[in-house]
Amino acid sequence: MLFIREDLPSTKLVPDALDPPLRDSTQYLLSKPSHESVLRVLDEFLQTHAERLIRDPVKRAILQRDLWAVFDRTVAREPNRRGEPTYDKERQELQTRLAEVMRRLALSPEEIHSLPDNYGQALASAQFAGEYDPTHRDRPFLPPDLFESLGGPWIAIYAQGPSSEPVAAGHVSTFSRSSFLVFVRLPGGRKATFDYFRTLWDFPQPWIARPDKFNPDHRAGPKMGDLQPKALHSPYLLLSSIPWKENK
Repeated sequence: MLFIREDLPSTKLVPDALDPPLRDSTQYLLSKPSHESVLRVLDEFLQTHAERLIRDPVKRAILQRDLWAVFDRTVAREPNRRGEPTYDKERQELQTRLAEVMRRLALSPEEIHSLPDNYGQALASAQFAGEYDPTHRDRPFLPPDLFESLGGPWIAIYAQGPSSEPVAAGHVSTFSRSSFLVFVRLPGGRKATFDYFRTLWDFPQPWIARPDKFNPDHRAGPKMGDLQPKALHSPYLLLSSIPWKENK
């Protein structure tokens, strides 16, 4: 019901989607009949203490995360046009139930620490190439040395400063319950990668005015010589992780 919608048959093709198919202006789960259906399911879950049937910490964590995604969508929901219902009552009814289910599913500190190392499991499965193949750019890869913090070739990119935006800003705004780490590796190795980003950081004038016929002051840069091609032809890796709500 939450990720596979009867009114959107295409959602059956991606039952394991990262986020539920709910737009910012969606009326799904707020208007009839979907609202009544989802409340009935959540009420049954709460009344029967169905959380006791889910003992696997991984399954509990994933279900909590999925419900959290629906909760966030209802909070961010705004009417699409003037005069459209705001569904304030329906949102409160849904959010109250979702919050209680998430609370019951929350993992203890011990359960969180017992969660499996899915990075190690993915490597052991041998389902992913260990190196980026530029001739097959869409082929997933997972390097075994990604988290070698001392001397490893992969560098994690972080934003700095109190007002810094996330590096993967587009992903964070779309998938608000996940954190995203961006790794890069230049051909010259770890030092070459550090040197490249240090050069970017120290570049004296990254945006250079380049007048055009529409806007004489248009800033169409940056003009950084041969800096960009180095990064464009280097492998990047985007790694996502999901947070847990801890039961204290």
